[in-house]
Amino acid sequence: MSICYVIITDYLINMMFFYVPTVYLMQPRRGKRYVNYLLFVFFYNCWAIPWRYIVPPSNTLFYQMMNQAMIFILFLIFYRCKIKKRILLMVAVFLIGLFSEISACLMLVTMTTDFWIKYVHAQFDGIFLDVSRLLGALAGEVVSMIWALTYLCLMKKRRWRIFLGFMLIPVYQTCLTAGFFIMCGDFTESTALAGFGIILFNLLLDGVILYLLEGIFKKLDWEEELRMLEEQRRQEYVYYEADSQYVNEMRLMRHDFANQLQTAYSMMDEPESVERVKALLEEMREKIGGENETLVRDRCGFS
Repeated sequence: MSICYVIITDYLINMMFFYVPTVYLMQPRRGKRYVNYLLFVFFYNCWAIPWRYIVPPSNTLFYQMMNQAMIFILFLIFYRCKIKKRILLMVAVFLIGLFSEISACLMLVTMTTDFWIKYVHAQFDGIFLDVSRLLGALAGEVVSMIWALTYLCLMKKRRWRIFLGFMLIPVYQTCLTAGFFIMCGDFTESTALAGFGIILFNLLLDGVILYLLEGIFKKLDWEEELRMLEEQRRQEYVYYEADSQYVNEMRLMRHDFANQLQTAYSMMDEPESVERVKALLEEMREKIGGENETLVRDRCGFS
């Protein structure tokens, strides 16, 4: 397989791998998040791809150490955040990258007895280099997709149903990876091209799924915000309706009070009606006090 296919594969896989940390977990120093994401991936590949293929390292472990250092430097250049968060993100990137590497190695170790010697000393040449890069890319994109789905659906939104539904995509990609691994028993140029085609198809599918997820979550956020506004509007309507009822009841109380006062004033001119006037005033006092308590209690219940 042409080295160009391998380089393109590495570039695309790195785009998928750094999607979550650079787009969602880090704050760009300037500019838009997707612009910084593309720049980050471009400069990372400008370092990683030439060293891997033009001046290949003599030790894979040393290459991985330098790889993590370069990622940390690029994080410093393009993004700002507290040092604690930066370290935690580096640990997460390392662990997910390690899991992808282990997944590929577990398949490759069954293909050659001296795999670990070749792996440590970076002695991948010829057909085995093509096989290792293709299997590594397939395993890496599955792990990266699971990472993206876990963050977007569970850590960010906590949508279990959406997560379980879209997890069928990594399961499907795992089946394709297993199928390609079986094909590697008779590795030919057509097999290599089939693996490259599977990788491109998976990455295109991943991009469409992530785009749809962002659209779904935006719609859900708008619906939730609309429900909150509707609930607030309903509570305000209930409050204003109760307030209007309170005003009407106060108006009726003033009207009754005025009528009773007028009756009391007319009765005060009659000496024999003094006791009746006192009883009427006492009745008015008790009535007004009881109704005020009821109205206050009702208004407090709506406030």
